[in-house]
Amino acid sequence: MRAVAVASYIALPLALIALASVALSPVTWAALWLVISLAGCGTTPAVWAKLVSLRFDAARGLALGLMLVGTGSAALLAPMLLGPIFVEQGWRTAVYVMAAVTFLVGMPVSLLVRQSATPRAATAPGGKGRFERNRTTIVLLVVAALLGLIVAGLIIHLVPMLIDRGIDASEAARMAAAVGFAVLVARVVVGYLFDRFHAPYVASLFLISPIVTCLLLMTGGPMVLAALLLGLAAGAEVDMLAYFTSRYARIENYGATYGAILGVFSLGAACGPLLFGWSVDVTGSYDLILAVSAAFLLLVVGLVATLGPYRSDED
Repeated sequence: MRAVAVASYIALPLALIALASVALSPVTWAALWLVISLAGCGTTPAVWAKLVSLRFDAARGLALGLMLVGTGSAALLAPMLLGPIFVEQGWRTAVYVMAAVTFLVGMPVSLLVRQSATPRAATAPGGKGRFERNRTTIVLLVVAALLGLIVAGLIIHLVPMLIDRGIDASEAARMAAAVGFAVLVARVVVGYLFDRFHAPYVASLFLISPIVTCLLLMTGGPMVLAALLLGLAAGAEVDMLAYFTSRYARIENYGATYGAILGVFSLGAACGPLLFGWSVDVTGSYDLILAVSAAFLLLVVGLVATLGPYRSDED
């Protein structure tokens, strides 16, 4: 894991420097963003969640939640810290700053990590480092795809939906900021509860929140509550997927299994905003896509609630 992280924390700053340094055309712009995406794979939770899962067992949920607070904090702080640089010195300088911070923070942390031994790797059926295909991991793939699709669509379109409900644009933006706060709270709280109760039941309760968000947005209910509930779901989903992978797949297959689940989640998150926008273009409102989203989220709740007991070490 350290080798993967170190390589990524070298490659990602170099890719960012290239983006800020070269003369750009639409083709080179797209190509460099593809390089940045590939170079940054080792900085994602797919690497660090395995390390946490190896080091923690009884308090694994809270440990994963605290780890994932970092991504939520960065999403909140980066616009505030980089915004003035964008305005005063231009986007290229801001990208150079991003490259420097990525290297100066990520590299020391990666070098300080000591590799943990992977338990039972030599006796694992089928070897290690593969996607562990069983009923539960297949269900998690479906859950990840639907959550990425729907929750990302809701988050990206939240401000336009609030404006459609007659809320002022600046007020809508402030309400949307509540999502970020709720994400941070949810990641810690959900992780803490995972360690004390059967995690699928806890996750199911939290995943009811985006259903209520859809209904509130359809009916014109309290919009602040809708935004906060959406943030709870957004905070729970990645934490939930990381934790479930550690409990339903062997730890020696964690990277490949969680990588596939996180990849499907990310693919859904890429397509969700497009699907929401297409639905609005066709129907003229958000009502249909909100109703469909609520229905599929009910399916997700049912799938998560019936995941069953964790895999034992003997399985």
